[in-house]
Amino acid sequence: MSRFNTIRFVAALLAALLMSGPAGATTYRELSLPEMLDSAQIAFFGTVAAVRIEEREGEPWTVVEFEIERLLAGSADNSPALELSFLGGDLPGGAGYRINLMPGFEVGEQVLLLAYAENYISPIVGFNQGLWRQAGEALLDESGRRLSLDDEGRLVHGGLEGGFDLVLDAVDRELEARQ
Repeated sequence: MSRFNTIRFVAALLAALLMSGPAGATTYRELSLPEMLDSAQIAFFGTVAAVRIEEREGEPWTVVEFEIERLLAGSADNSPALELSFLGGDLPGGAGYRINLMPGFEVGEQVLLLAYAENYISPIVGFNQGLWRQAGEALLDESGRRLSLDDEGRLVHGGLEGGFDLVLDAVDRELEARQ
């Protein structure tokens, strides 16, 4: 292939990639654990009960229903379930888009979630930072860091120790102290 044909091929490939579908870029400031706890208006441990896509004003929104097992902060209107909406997803017919780093959810998975009460592109504190998924006895964030306890029983992000129930108790204490 000549140099001219190589340049044409690369240009055509880049054009095709750019036209293949919208994706949103995502940037955010990394929050410390105390900042996340201070910002949380709703906090709970629960199970993903349902995931569906809704069209709102021409945009896809992924609506996730959580069955709350342990409410740690905020109000769920005395309901055992709570719905949170996330911008993006695929509408019937293939229209839609994805936002980089937006967490996805699977029915049946268990999560610890720190969230805002207001509607945002992502209601999770710090966009996706206030989300930990249960993996055995661990709670792992989106980058695989464990929410745990230090040697003195204090809540830490990225540590190695602490049983699941002890970590949830520590989150509960930390949130209660901030109210």
